[in-house]
Amino acid sequence: MTTEYATKEQALQMGAFYAGYTTDEDRHQVIAGATIDSLVLGWPHNKVLESYEIVNRDGVKVHLGVSEFRDGYDLWLISPNGAARRT
Repeated sequence: MTTEYATKEQALQMGAFYAGYTTDEDRHQVIAGATIDSLVLGWPHNKVLESYEIVNRDGVKVHLGVSEFRDGYDLWLISPNGAARRT
């Protein structure tokens, strides 16, 4: 079942946690330095995400995708090969 986050910031904070950042300070810093773009997920999702490119704790560029979901936001983890998984 998809997690619904009350705010975009909460979704991004969880995404930074999944990327290996465990302190609030580290998560805020990596999100503040993110490259922001949009990303279209094709079938079966057919969804446009606000995409944040960050470098995870292993030094690998990954994307966090956020979009409106129900009354809040959802979070997508997008690997370097383009595979997307909603949390």
